Parts: sequence; structure tokens; C-alpha cells
Amino acid sequence: KFGSKYKIYSVSWCDIAPQYFSFFAAVFGPNAIVLKSHKTNSPDKSVKPLEVMQTYLDPNKEEEYFSCAWSYDNTTAGFPLLAIAGSKGIIRLIRVNRKSHGSLTGHGGSIHELKFHPDNKDLLLSASADETIRLWNVCTKVLVAIFQGSKGHRDEVLTLDISPKGDKFASGG
Repeated sequence: KFGSKYKIYSVSWCDIAPQYFSFFAAVFGPNAIVLKSHKTNSPDKSVKPLEVMQTYLDPNKEEEYFSCAWSYDNTTAGFPLLAIAGSKGIIRLIRVNRKSHGSLTGHGGSIHELKFHPDNKDLLLSASADETIRLWNVCTKVLVAIFQGSKGHRDEVLTLDISPKGDKFASGG
């Protein structure tokens, strides 16, 4: 926990490529942080167990982030891309060790969960309090589909996951 002001709602290990497996992100309040984990069994006492790689503070101090998910940025030779979202219903895209990559807007409520497609890392699903699940292309920043309807959720969508083959998803709320 970072101080007593904010709860950490989500942590996520970076699984996009072996050279980034020691990276993980956490979101809390209007903040996101990317950390690198180091082996601590080294006799060198100057090696710290965690190294801050990047921090992000949302321009809206009232934002409270609930979810984060990893992908890679096809425009920068596969560098890690972190998607974060929360109470304001905006998805922020952050290039690790670079500036913000952009935003995805369209939800009418808080976003509770983000999941990238297992095979096509340009595709991101978001679960929202607006009773919808949205499919985004993060490369083009285009909304691809909205999943809702009379036989869909009738309250907030709190969670979702994508099958390992990427051919279906499940949600709950």
C-alpha cells in the first residue's frame, strides 16, 4: 500500500516478452506505477528488491484506477504498453519509459476490469458500470464492438476474462 490515502485495486505482471517478465504495475487512486523486481539474494547490498521504472499521475485528481493490463505497442517495436482504467470511465494507454500513448473514451460509467486478447494484443476488452463490455483496438484507438442488450448484464459488469484461445469471453457482475 502506498501511504494510507489510496488502496491498490489492481496489480499485473508484464507477460508480453521474457525481457519484461520482471516488470509489474499497480494502480491506486489517480496513480499508476511500473516497478521492476530484482533478485535480492545478491551479496551486493546496493541492489534494491524493487526499482521504479515509471509513474503516472492522471490529470484528473478525482480519478481512482481499478484495473491495469499489459500489451505491447506495435508502433515502437514491441515495447510494453500499459492500459489503466477506473472511476471516470476513461482508458489510459501508457508506453513504458515513454509518454502517455493516448486515451479511449466511450463508457458511461466506471471501468472495473481490462483484459487483452491472448493472441491479438491490439484488442482490449473493458467491463463497466454502464452495463456494457467494449472491445477496443488500442493500435488504431477505435471502438470495435459494444456487448449489451436485453439478455445481457442488467447491472454493473464487475469482471471478465478471455479464454486462452481467445475465441470467447465470460463476464460477471
